[in-house]
Amino acid sequence: LGWIGAIGYNEPFAYFANKYYADSAQALKAVSFYATAPDTCYEVYMVNEHASQNNLDEGQFIKSGFIEDAGYYTIPFDANIAVSGDFAVIVKIVTKDAVHPVAIEYDGENGEFDADISDGEGYISYNGKYWQSAEESYDCNLCLKAFTDEIK
Repeated sequence: LGWIGAIGYNEPFAYFANKYYADSAQALKAVSFYATAPDTCYEVYMVNEHASQNNLDEGQFIKSGFIEDAGYYTIPFDANIAVSGDFAVIVKIVTKDAVHPVAIEYDGENGEFDADISDGEGYISYNGKYWQSAEESYDCNLCLKAFTDEIK
């Protein structure tokens, strides 16, 4: 569905992550997410192999940057990163004057939206160390995508 709401910790910053599974050798090439307001800084990290809610604080730094305007952005990496098995992409986002800087999708109460949030693979954190399941705590999916290509 894309961005239909936002969550956070009543602060301009938050960490959010999605876990993925690569059933073959893949090259992680980019991520995409929303800047929910102008003047957004981001840092992207990843955890390769055996990623879980318990080890998301062990992420490897990939890239940082600044986004001037609100909107949907794809952030290409300077080099491909090999991933396999369970891996996670993590974003630390800081959006000036925001209190809920993380874009989400969810089921609307009146049937207006129909998001599948049954995968249970999105996490949000105040400090990048202690994580909550977005699906269990907020009944939502995080708007964060990873782009890979198969390594041949």
